[in-house]
Amino acid sequence: MTIPYKDCSLRINPGLLWKEWQQNRLYFLAAFLIMSYDTILKPLGYGIKAILGSATEAYAMAGALSPVSNVLSAGAYHNSMEQLGSLLCILLGVTILTQERSGSLNFLLSTPVSRKDIILAKSCTGGLAIILIMMVNALFLIMAGLIWPVDYYAVLVMKWALLTTAVFIALFNLGLMVASFTGHWLSAIGLSVLLANLPSMLGIMLINFTTIELFNLSPIFIHRVNMIAHYLTIPAYIGRDTEYMGNAPIATKLHPDYPLETLILVLLIALLLLLAIKIFKNNPLENNGQMLMSNRAAHIAVIILALLLGWGSALSSAGSIAGFLGTMVLASIIAYLAIVLLQSLVYYLRGGR
Repeated sequence: MTIPYKDCSLRINPGLLWKEWQQNRLYFLAAFLIMSYDTILKPLGYGIKAILGSATEAYAMAGALSPVSNVLSAGAYHNSMEQLGSLLCILLGVTILTQERSGSLNFLLSTPVSRKDIILAKSCTGGLAIILIMMVNALFLIMAGLIWPVDYYAVLVMKWALLTTAVFIALFNLGLMVASFTGHWLSAIGLSVLLANLPSMLGIMLINFTTIELFNLSPIFIHRVNMIAHYLTIPAYIGRDTEYMGNAPIATKLHPDYPLETLILVLLIALLLLLAIKIFKNNPLENNGQMLMSNRAAHIAVIILALLLGWGSALSSAGSIAGFLGTMVLASIIAYLAIVLLQSLVYYLRGGR
């Protein structure tokens, strides 16, 4: 299998694909069981109760249909498939790379296999596992629609499955990309979750009652910022039907455009994969206890964090534009110095390692 990339090609190594599957199949199985709790396991549990006679047929049917219908309801985001699935896909993307940093990854790098081949194999294996999980769940939902009096159609299930699969693969590749430059498993997960929700967080920081009053923001500007933040937030693609943005005076309802949004997510998947390959090829495996494996990346992260903390401090205390900007600059400098001091203290306590 070959994927075009610039003037050369990205060849998927079948041996690496098999290795990744053998090494991570239990992770994929655990993800399938957790993600399928509301869509498959719970309805089957109620069906078994009805067969064994421990529940009435009407009660069992109501219990089985409720979680199935809720998964396809845009307002019911809190379920095992969508909410836990988003976190699990990030977790899989991070774990599939970080677990090998001190083990078989070093051995692989001593062979003719390139880092590009390693990342590509991991991305393809995870993507195929996610596609398989979603196909099984979608088929079960469609079959349930043929057997039970559900309130959805097969076309809706297929649209939902297509968009949700794209979201999960994008989150998986995001976790893989972050793990390519992050030294530790926990820090990689935290940073991945932060990056996945960062556009939405920045949108809330830019558009709120304080900034609207201080800068006299127009409704059109508010709408555009909310739209951009919403479409750049990967988890927000799930459950867009009835999701209202309440951080602005004007609530904006976004109906899913399935072809457009799926195309955007596919492009994002490709971008994250290329970034993961590029970063992993250029970064060493040794982390020396640092959160980020590149000193330059760590310094940039400190600056961004200081600016975000400064912005947040200014929002809570400023009464004018001048006061807002002054507070932000001062708070950002203080935050930067505090973070650098904390880093130096941690480095000293670790004995300079």
